[in-house]
Amino acid sequence: MNAATEPSPVGARIWYGIFAAPIAFGVQEMLDWLISSGACPSGAPSDVGGVPLFTNTRAILWAIGAAAVIAAAAALWVGITAWRQSHDPSFLSIRAQRRSDYLAAAAMLMSAVFLLAILWQTVAVFALPTCEMMR
Repeated sequence: MNAATEPSPVGARIWYGIFAAPIAFGVQEMLDWLISSGACPSGAPSDVGGVPLFTNTRAILWAIGAAAVIAAAAALWVGITAWRQSHDPSFLSIRAQRRSDYLAAAAMLMSAVFLLAILWQTVAVFALPTCEMMR
C-alpha cells in the first residue's frame, strides 16, 4: 500500500463524537425515569396522599438535562471539526470516500440528531407536571 491508499488512523475523539450523544441521551432517559418515579412512589400526587421520595425534582432533572446537552454539544463540535478536516469538499453532499471522512460524517450526524432529542426531552422538565394522576 502506498500513502494515498493507506487508511488514515482514527483517534478516540471521533469515537467520542459518534457515541457520546447517544449514550448521554440514554443515561438522561434512565435517570429522568428514576428520579421522576421517585417523585411519586405511591402513584398518587402529594396532595392526594402520595409521599415523594425526592423533593425538588425539577432542579435535579434540569441538571441531568444540562449535563447531557453539554456532552452532546461537545460531541457535535468534535464531529464538525473532524468533518471540516476531512477530504470531502462540501457540507451538503456527503461523499465520504475515506474511512475517516465517513466516521466524521457519522459523528456529525449522530451527535446532531441526539442533541435535538436531548433538547426535546429536556423541554418536558419545564412543560409537564412532576406528578399527576391519569384518568
